[in-house]
Amino acid sequence: MLCVGITKSSREDAEYSDLILWNPLMGEYKTLSKAGSDTICYMKTKSPFGLYYSSSDDNYKILRVTGYHGAYIYSLKSDSWRKVVKETYNFEPRLYRWFSYTWEPTALLNEKLYFLKQKCDGNCIRNSYAILMFDTKTEKFTAIAAPSFKYQLTTCSSFMVHRDRIHLYVTISGGNCVFNDNIELWRMDGDGDWTKVVNYRPMSIYLWHEYPLHLMMNGNWLMHSRKIGGGILQLDMDKQTTDVVYPNMNIGIYIPLRGKYIETIVSPNQYTKKHLHQTLLT
Repeated sequence: MLCVGITKSSREDAEYSDLILWNPLMGEYKTLSKAGSDTICYMKTKSPFGLYYSSSDDNYKILRVTGYHGAYIYSLKSDSWRKVVKETYNFEPRLYRWFSYTWEPTALLNEKLYFLKQKCDGNCIRNSYAILMFDTKTEKFTAIAAPSFKYQLTTCSSFMVHRDRIHLYVTISGGNCVFNDNIELWRMDGDGDWTKVVNYRPMSIYLWHEYPLHLMMNGNWLMHSRKIGGGILQLDMDKQTTDVVYPNMNIGIYIPLRGKYIETIVSPNQYTKKHLHQTLLT
C-alpha cells in the first residue's frame, strides 16, 4: 500500500491536487477524501508523512505533521481526516522547530512512526540529527536524541528498520579531496540508546550521491545512485567496488526515497466495498 501525492496542473504547484492510496499488487487505488482536512495537509512541504496500520481498529491511517497547524490523521475506514489535539497539546507548540529541515523516509516499527530530522549548517553540511517519534496507539509525540557527531562533516544517507531495530547509515567525510570517507551504521536499542554496530574503513570511492536501500546477507549494500547515469548498484564493502544491478536509462530521472508504503494484499477500497455490499443486502 502506497501513499502518493498527485499534481494535476504543474509540478511547480505548492500543493498536491489529491492524495491517493494505491496497492500495485491489487491493481487498485483510492482518492482520499478531504473531509476534516486542512490545506496544509496537501502542501508539498518537507514536513513528515507516515502511513501505518492500526491493529486496535483494523484500519490503515496516514499521519501528517504540520508544525503550527498541529498533526492530522486520515482514516481509511471513515475516509476522513481529524486533527490530533488532546495527546499532542503539550508538544504542539514545539512542533514548528522541527520544520525547515531535511526529512528522511519514515520508519515504522512496533506501531511507532519515526521521523529523522537533519539540520544543516551554513554550508549545507548536515551535522545535527534528532528523531521525532509518534506512538500510533497513544497518539503521543516524543523527541529522541540521535548520536552526536560533533563537528564532523556528515550526512545520514539512510534511516531504516533492519532486523527489527532502527538504524542510521552515516557517511563521515575525510574533509579533503581524497575519497576517504568513513561509513558508520548505528542501531537504536529501545528509544534513544545508540550502539555503533559497523564502522567501515575509509572508502576509496566517492559515495555522497549513493543512498543505501538494503543490507544484503553477504554484507554488501544495495544502493540507489542519484548521479547522472546512475541507477541501482551493489556496493562491495570489502573490495570497495560497485556493480550496476539496474541501469538508469533516463539520465534526468530522480527517484525520491520518500514513498510511504506497507506490504499488504488489502485493497484500499475494502471498506467502501463492505459498505456497498451491506447496502445491497438491506
